[in-house]
Amino acid sequence: MNINGNTKLSDLVITDYRASEVLEKYNINFFNKGNISLSEALNDSIIDVENFITELKTSLKGENDNPQFNDFSIESLIKYIKDVHHEYIRNTFPVLNSLTKEISVTQKNPSIELLELAELYKALKETIGTR
Repeated sequence: MNINGNTKLSDLVITDYRASEVLEKYNINFFNKGNISLSEALNDSIIDVENFITELKTSLKGENDNPQFNDFSIESLIKYIKDVHHEYIRNTFPVLNSLTKEISVTQKNPSIELLELAELYKALKETIGTR
């Protein structure tokens, strides 16, 4: 991939998930602002675009083990989601659920959003059948 200031944030992460680590390091929100260019994302930053691109390219060197989901058949994609993603969720969800519950209980004045999040995690836990 040719990376320059006009490259969209979403394209960086879709092409190679490792780009997300560099974007997160500099607090660049690629979730909600994936449609903006790298130059736009760095516009209000002290980070120089060319230096950022150099660091990004360095972090992307080596083998990319990210599956190319666009090349998957629908059957293969479903199998991947079930075998990899769902298994990951089953293994990590109990920890996330516990932490969310703990935060909502231990804060003196938890926000409504945090209480709602704890309830959503509880409902999700029941839905997906985790421990």
